[in-house]
Amino acid sequence: MSSNDPRQLDRERATTSAPSCPKSWQTYFSDVSFDYNDRRAELTSSITTFLMSNVGQTFVKEVHLSDDCTISVAIDYERLKRFTSDIPDLHAALTCAPLECMACLRCA
Repeated sequence: MSSNDPRQLDRERATTSAPSCPKSWQTYFSDVSFDYNDRRAELTSSITTFLMSNVGQTFVKEVHLSDDCTISVAIDYERLKRFTSDIPDLHAALTCAPLECMACLRCA
């Protein structure tokens, strides 16, 4: 990816503005203290950075709020793979530790 790639520029901007510990960390990982080097923290950070990018915003726009105030996002896995190919841990986590990966997605 070149330095002029809009996705890379989006990620660089998002990385500098992303908080170190997501507010939702304790909701999804209540038994784990936040450590930036933890695999869950790294994956959550990568997903957050992606979702803050212009491309990632298209996923966030598809949020649905139900009558009981439940929030849901339908994600097409093939589309997600296509746009997050530079986050290899995401696909490995979905395969090897899907429940943990889904918690990272929700936390992000």
